[in-house]
Amino acid sequence: MQCNPADFYLDVTQGVIPRKDHPEFEWPDLFDLWEEHCNNSHGAQTRMSKSFNSERPSDSVKNSQMQVKKALSKKNLAEQPEYIGKMAVSMILEGYYAVHDFFVELYNDVNAYIKSFYEKDPIRETPSGWYQFYLCYVRASKQCFGGFNSFILECILHLLCGAVIAVSAGRLSFVGPLPDTTCLLTPAALQSDCSLPLEGNYPQTGNFMCFGVLFAAVATSSGIFGNEQVNFWRETSSGLQPVPYFFGKWIAYIPRIICSAFFFWFAFSIKFNNTGQPKDLFEIILFLYWFGYSIGFFVSQIVNIRDAALTGVLFALIFAVGFSGVNPDMSEVRNKGAAKGFWSLSGPRWAIEAFYIASVKNYQTVPDGPYDGAPYEDVSGSLSAIGYNVNNFSYDIGGLFWTGLGWGLFALLLMVVFRKYRPS
Repeated sequence: MQCNPADFYLDVTQGVIPRKDHPEFEWPDLFDLWEEHCNNSHGAQTRMSKSFNSERPSDSVKNSQMQVKKALSKKNLAEQPEYIGKMAVSMILEGYYAVHDFFVELYNDVNAYIKSFYEKDPIRETPSGWYQFYLCYVRASKQCFGGFNSFILECILHLLCGAVIAVSAGRLSFVGPLPDTTCLLTPAALQSDCSLPLEGNYPQTGNFMCFGVLFAAVATSSGIFGNEQVNFWRETSSGLQPVPYFFGKWIAYIPRIICSAFFFWFAFSIKFNNTGQPKDLFEIILFLYWFGYSIGFFVSQIVNIRDAALTGVLFALIFAVGFSGVNPDMSEVRNKGAAKGFWSLSGPRWAIEAFYIASVKNYQTVPDGPYDGAPYEDVSGSLSAIGYNVNNFSYDIGGLFWTGLGWGLFALLLMVVFRKYRPS
């Protein structure tokens, strides 16, 4: 009898042909058998085979499901409460085991990634985590700056974005609130508005600037990982670890983040009447791009690359409009209880306050002349009226950095989790 050897071995490994020494053999047992062969010892069941076995429901769950299906095939299910109870128990147990297996497997994966930096793979020869990071960093650097024409075109686009946003900031100025003696004479209905500046639309302009930066950053960064999903799945199946891959590309693109921020800042500064320090404005735009790139990484993990551009616009609107701290302002947000934490996750909430502070803090005193250093405008009171603090600039920059880092790490977590459910 003629037989294709490949088909024969496939039938053996799948359990179609019974094993004489192992009649209950099923294909997930191959992982244990392989490690047993390599280690010459009978160890406990490994994580990998456990994960496969956990996907198969136990006999009790199978029996419950069969009973439920029989009950559903009958007309009067309400007359058979015992099956309804079994169905509920079955659903609860399946949900519990699914959640339990997910977190156990996630813990084992993270533990394996950490060990890969100082331990070798026991089954196959793979580079260490540090060397994988180096290889991914070198490759990402070539991808980032290899196409010089595309890089210059991208810089020009960021330059044009900055020039367009700067149109709204060409005539910005600040006129503080009326003196306290004047406010005492105003009607009671106008007392709350009397403490607000007479002129100063910096929050609105900062809001527009945040949307422009986020839109440009997300559109640029969503393809960094999104365009490589198939390649990433193939390489991780061959031993590549997601952590060094992610950080290798992220760090390689930091110079590009700086270049993008510089061109936007340069164009924006031409029309913007900046009364503060130019470095302060550049700091705000730089860390806003840092935050925007992290949002782009996050978007690339939750939607297909074809839908990333539209989803990026949606997230830019959510952060720049819904959670910007402008409407409602931060004095109102602080009264929202636990919900105020959502604003802390938004980069524009920190960027707009820093932009306002950097633009108006120099109005506090007379800059020069015979009254040099004398009080000039009530900046602190104007900022406090909308929930800002004139001394919070460094705190806001730190908030921008940490929110960007947090969203980037969240994108890494999604990359680690979703790679298990990649399409075939």
